[in-house]
Amino acid sequence: MRRRDLTLILVLGMFVWGIGFTSFMLYGPPGAAYKQTNMVTFLFFGVLGALPAFVAGGLYMLDANSFFSRYPEYKSIDKYLIAHSPEDTFLGNLFSFIQSGWNLALVSLILSMIVAVVISVSGQLVGGSPELVPGSISDSATLALALEPAVSIETLVFQFLLLMGSFSVFHMLLVRRGIEGWPAVFISKFTAWIVTTGLAFLYHSFRYGAAESAQGSVLMLFGILNGAVLLTNSVIPAYMIHGSVNVFSKAASEGIWSDESAVAYAVIASILALVALGVRVLRWSRD
Repeated sequence: MRRRDLTLILVLGMFVWGIGFTSFMLYGPPGAAYKQTNMVTFLFFGVLGALPAFVAGGLYMLDANSFFSRYPEYKSIDKYLIAHSPEDTFLGNLFSFIQSGWNLALVSLILSMIVAVVISVSGQLVGGSPELVPGSISDSATLALALEPAVSIETLVFQFLLLMGSFSVFHMLLVRRGIEGWPAVFISKFTAWIVTTGLAFLYHSFRYGAAESAQGSVLMLFGILNGAVLLTNSVIPAYMIHGSVNVFSKAASEGIWSDESAVAYAVIASILALVALGVRVLRWSRD
């Protein structure tokens, strides 16, 4: 599958999943929408998520009309404003099996569960998630809505649109000034990492507000998320890690899971992911 096709599928799939899942949680059996405040809380995400979906569609149309072939000066945009392209990274070439989105998702899930255990035991890393009307929904619905739509939409906005977008623009500007190869990639990635992490920090401070320690956690979290994306050129690790942080931190702060239960869930998920990854890697090595 072409990278541009995969990007469109990933971006639109995450957007539809985030909005559709939330709509089900609000209007379906969980029934959170009877508190109008809950519904309004998530309306913003639908508007925010439309922007990266529009950009992905626009890039797809430009590619289909051979825009990047006719204007090679924009090849950095074509190459790097992508949702999944580990083959363009050192890590993706060193461990070529993560070039598969499914394999990378399983690896990311295992790593995210390690982060989840740290959260459940220490509570040092906190993710920002929308606050709902107390007592309006069940504990399971609370955890589900800590995951979506915030994780899908924020991944699309910060990691795809802003991070990969700024990286591709910085790279294009450096190439125009005669800086190419790995220096251009390193400088543009490092600059994009600083800029996007700062923007994510400001967004969370404005939208949620928090104590100084929680703001520091958000800054550290998005530093990790953006670093993972730039190492793999894929938004998949960001989604998996961000999702685990939101769910486990919400479970800890609301007292939904005990520390022992959280660790058990993380271990079970890691084992299942490790088994599935082992099977896929064996099949990959034989092919």
